Amino acid sequence: MKKWKILILMVLLIIPLVTALHECKPVMTPQETPCLITSTWSYTNCTNTTMNVYNKTGMWIINYTFTDFGNSTLCNTTWNINTIGSYNNIITNGDSGEITIEAVDMGGSTSITIFVLLVAGIIFLLPLIMNLIKQTFTKNIIIDLITRRCCYVLGAYLMVLNSSIMATIAENAGLNLTSEMFFYMKLFGWMGYLFMAFMVIKTFFDIIKITKNLALRKRMGENLT
Repeated sequence: MKKWKILILMVLLIIPLVTALHECKPVMTPQETPCLITSTWSYTNCTNTTMNVYNKTGMWIINYTFTDFGNSTLCNTTWNINTIGSYNNIITNGDSGEITIEAVDMGGSTSITIFVLLVAGIIFLLPLIMNLIKQTFTKNIIIDLITRRCCYVLGAYLMVLNSSIMATIAENAGLNLTSEMFFYMKLFGWMGYLFMAFMVIKTFFDIIKITKNLALRKRMGENLT
């Protein structure tokens, strides 16, 4: 019983750490919101202090009300704007600040996506290239078959992984992915996994067939070396 109490206590202690909001930064991505804006000095009355947010054109966006920050004399409020742009915030006591929500740098992410796609394509096409140049990975028929099928499976897996990477990049960049796009991504993923399962099962039965064929040829006195 004591073990269960200790476990429950640990969970209760961990939950606030996981769900706690971080402090807002001057420049953030959409995924870094919501966040906390905490006053740098004590306000007279938190609940009577508000913050008006304006975009760069001076258009009013939203009004936030401050609350007490625990047992301290500071105040805080939760920032939940995640639309890309720059925002000026003016507080009723005269304080002001600026927060910019910007998209993730796509340069490095795009390079990773292209690299993974290129590697996946090379691995997937490698068995076909070996056939064109009439070469084998090894003289052992079974090992050569396994190597070829592993190329197909690994290539398919990397292609499925690449679609997930592209979805993550789009989300981090603040691009809106429609339900249809998610559907086709999931469909592509399931087709990839089904193809990999098919390759594994087919390889298993092909190995059995090759093994029986080799045993028969050996019994017939054929030299297999």
